[in-house]
Amino acid sequence: MLYNFDILPIVSIFLSLIALIFLAIFWRRLSAFQKFQKRFFLSKENIDLEDIILSQQENLKRVTSDIQKLSQANKILADLEQKCIQRIGMVRFSPFPSEGGNQSFAIALLDAYGTGVVISSIYGRDSQRVYAKPIKNSESHIPLTEEEKRAILESQEIETIVVAPKVMKKPATEKVEKPLIKGIKRSIKRIK
Repeated sequence: MLYNFDILPIVSIFLSLIALIFLAIFWRRLSAFQKFQKRFFLSKENIDLEDIILSQQENLKRVTSDIQKLSQANKILADLEQKCIQRIGMVRFSPFPSEGGNQSFAIALLDAYGTGVVISSIYGRDSQRVYAKPIKNSESHIPLTEEEKRAILESQEIETIVVAPKVMKKPATEKVEKPLIKGIKRSIKRIK
């Protein structure tokens, strides 16, 4: 068997030319990619992408901290809301059978724990009287009239219709402490 070695230099030159063409194509693509990379990773101010990512990470930490502060402020406000007037009941009545018009009334203003006040106004031809009685746990140490009791019951019925039935816990203290309110104000100022 005879081997023709005369063609071998031509084949090697041909393969070298093909390799040179592929090298030129890859070189061109590499330089285009490097240009793209420089444009992508460097902004106009020559800030690189790593700095941008680190600044975004700091922003994310700050936003997370702000969200936690807002969550804490929301919990404090939710606790304070329980101590605000939210259950109101009113009964109009006529204390004297001879006089009509139901000009007298009893109004109950209570918080979520049943603490508040009942205000009664009794209207007569010659005079009008206003009474206020403190309420704690929907009861008073001062005797209540039937109308005042009905106003308290009405306030409780309205509360259960408006707010879904839930078990209310007794507050730790009946008074809202001033440092707590100051802390809320400081938290709100920091958030602004």
